[in-house]
Amino acid sequence: MEAPSANAAPGSTVVVAAHQPNFLPWLGYFYKLRNADIFLVVDNVQFSKGSYTNRVRVPMGGKTNWMTVPVQIPGSEALITEITIPSTKFVRQHLNTIRATYGKSPFFQEVFALLEPVYLAVAPGHRLDHFNLSLITNIASYLGLDARMERISDLGIDGRNNEMLSDATAAVGGGLYVAGRGARSYMEGHESVYASRGVEIAYQRFEHPVYPQKLEPFEPGCSIIDAMFQLGQETRTLLEPQGTPPWTPPEV
Repeated sequence: MEAPSANAAPGSTVVVAAHQPNFLPWLGYFYKLRNADIFLVVDNVQFSKGSYTNRVRVPMGGKTNWMTVPVQIPGSEALITEITIPSTKFVRQHLNTIRATYGKSPFFQEVFALLEPVYLAVAPGHRLDHFNLSLITNIASYLGLDARMERISDLGIDGRNNEMLSDATAAVGGGLYVAGRGARSYMEGHESVYASRGVEIAYQRFEHPVYPQKLEPFEPGCSIIDAMFQLGQETRTLLEPQGTPPWTPPEV
């Protein structure tokens, strides 16, 4: 997929991060995007029912609730690229929920203008990953995030987990693969897989920032739009590197 040029300076190590094409993801997702040169969209893996691929938490009525995109799953081992949206009934429901929740927020008009056209473009049979990526790229553009985005499905990469990620990183010219800290469970002990492809690994530093929110006490992990409606483009400040560099080596 087309995107702006990578951030890496000539001759420097190209930093790669990756994630599935989630629905209106949280701040940590965009922190990855902000601090990478190339962002791999992991779209050729099995869809996990009940995951963040088609739902996200948002504050509603004084507590967090799930906002969910209905999906049609063609089989128990269906890939994310095979998941479709069977009905558009949710479109008005989501838009009305967003209006009710954030209609009086400082940046409601400009942020809603990013989301509404993507929702209104949905038709029955629309691919979930296309819908999610349209939202992600609109938000990234609004916040001035310029990592190059590449779908792993477009790279012709086979394999699973570490083999797939290391091959994809090498295929786009990456020298450093930065994962979320939760990835340690399946990456530790497999450093040699990456090294054999000429790729180093590290884990991102990210402590969830606190921003103005309608909930008391503050609830981390909500969709990034929760911050955007309050802060507008200043939401980018929440994604600035937390440390120099914004990642730690695997032994730390």
